Amino acid sequence: MSKRALSSILTSIKKMPPMIIICFILLFAMIAAAVFLPFLEAIDPYTQNLLGRLAKPRFLDPASKYVLGSDPIGRDLLSRTVYGLACSLVIGALGVIIGTVLGVSLGMLSGLGGGILDNIIMAVAELQQSIPRTLILIVVVVLVRPSVTVMIVVLGVLSWNGYARLVRGQILSIREEEYVLCSKALGASQFYIAVKHVLKNIASPIIVLSTSNLSSIILSESTLSFLGVGLQPPAVSLGLMISSGRDHLATSWWLTIIPSIVLALLVITTSLIGDWLRDVLDPQLRHGA
Repeated sequence: MSKRALSSILTSIKKMPPMIIICFILLFAMIAAAVFLPFLEAIDPYTQNLLGRLAKPRFLDPASKYVLGSDPIGRDLLSRTVYGLACSLVIGALGVIIGTVLGVSLGMLSGLGGGILDNIIMAVAELQQSIPRTLILIVVVVLVRPSVTVMIVVLGVLSWNGYARLVRGQILSIREEEYVLCSKALGASQFYIAVKHVLKNIASPIIVLSTSNLSSIILSESTLSFLGVGLQPPAVSLGLMISSGRDHLATSWWLTIIPSIVLALLVITTSLIGDWLRDVLDPQLRHGA
C-alpha cells in the first residue's frame, strides 16, 4: 500500500462517520467475544440439561439461570451463539486468506505469462463464474463430508476468480508503462515487477475485495448449514442454530431470533466497513469522479 493511500486512510479515520464507528465497535466486540469467552469454564456449548430445556432468557424470566435461554435439550444458548460466531469468523477469515493467495497468484501468472496460460486461467474463471456458487457448494459438500476444514477450503477456493481478474487487469494496464519497461530493460525479473509494481498498486482494492468476500463467505456457510448440507451436528454454527430453532419459533422464538440477529450484525458490519474502505481507497470516489 502506498504512502498516499495510507495517508488517505488516516485522514478518513479522523472523519469517520458515526455509523462506521459503531460498526467497528460491534465487530471488535464480536471478535473479542468469540476469542475470549470460549476460554471461560462456564462456556460449554455441548452440556445438556433436559430439566432445563427451552428455558427462557433472563430478560424474559429474571429467575432463569440461562442468560439467553436454552435449546430443546437444555444446552446454553449463549455459549452456542458464541461458538457459532467464532466458527463463522474462522471460516470467513481463513476462506478470505485462501481466496486471496490463490487468486493473486493465478492473476499474476495470467497477466505476466500471457498466451495459453492466460487463456486457460481466464477460461476456468469464466466457467466458475457462470455456475451459481451455491450450486457448486451443494455438490461439493454432498460428495465430501462437510466439516469446518472442508468449508474453509471450498469457500476460499471458490472466491479466487475475483482476485485473479483484479490482478490480471492491473498487470495489463501497467505492462506497457515506461517504469515497467525500464525495469525490464534493467534486467528486472517478472517476479520483481509483479511485487514492486503490481501488488504495491493493487493492495488497496484487494483489501476492499477481501472485506466484501468476508461477509459473502460467512453468509454462504450459514446458508448451507441452514439448508442442512453444510456443517452437521454436533458442530456449532449460527446457520444450524437458526435452522434447528424453526420448529420452536412460535413458543421459543429466541432459539432462532438471537443467532439470526448475531449473524445479521456480523454480515452488515463487515459489509458497511467494506463499503467505507472502498470509498476511502478509491481515488475516483474520493474526488467525486
